[in-house]
This record gives sequence, structure tokens and C-alpha cells, in this order.
Amino acid sequence: MDKEDPWDQIILVLAVPVIAMVVLPVLLPSLRDWIVGQLLTYQVVVPASDALFEVPTTGVGLDLSRILIGVGVLVIGGSVIGGTARRRAQER
Repeated sequence: MDKEDPWDQIILVLAVPVIAMVVLPVLLPSLRDWIVGQLLTYQVVVPASDALFEVPTTGVGLDLSRILIGVGVLVIGGSVIGGTARRRAQER
């Protein structure tokens, strides 16, 4: 690639928390309790007993409101990326 695409950096920034939530608890079990505690403190996730979708091995999950927010973020992100791709294609 001649130029570095800024979307690569944005995708990396968005993917790192997801990867950390999946990989770190498996690789570093001692950190799991601290990570789960922080996510619960900031209300990013809910306890597994209140969750509609549970994240395996963590004891936390997502309820309906958090799932809907995530879907909304994905839809808006997809729209922005799609619009940007179409605009770049028209410029060429």
C-alpha cells in the first residue's frame, strides 16, 4: 500500500477491546476478575444472571439494551463506511 488508510487505525482501535475481552481472560486468568469488575463498574456489561447473552468464562453478559446499542453502532458504522467507499469510488 502506498498510503496508510485511516480506517485501518479506526478498525484497530475498535477491535482491540473486543479482542482483549476474549483473549485476555483466557491467557491471563489473574486479570479476568479485574477486567470484569471494571466492565461492571462502568456498566458496559451486566452480571450473567441479568444477561440475555452471556460471554463464556466471564460471568457477565449483555442485556437487551446493550445489544441494541451495539447493533445501532454497527449499523451506523456500516453506513459511514459504505458511504465513504461509494464516495471514493465516484471520485476515481
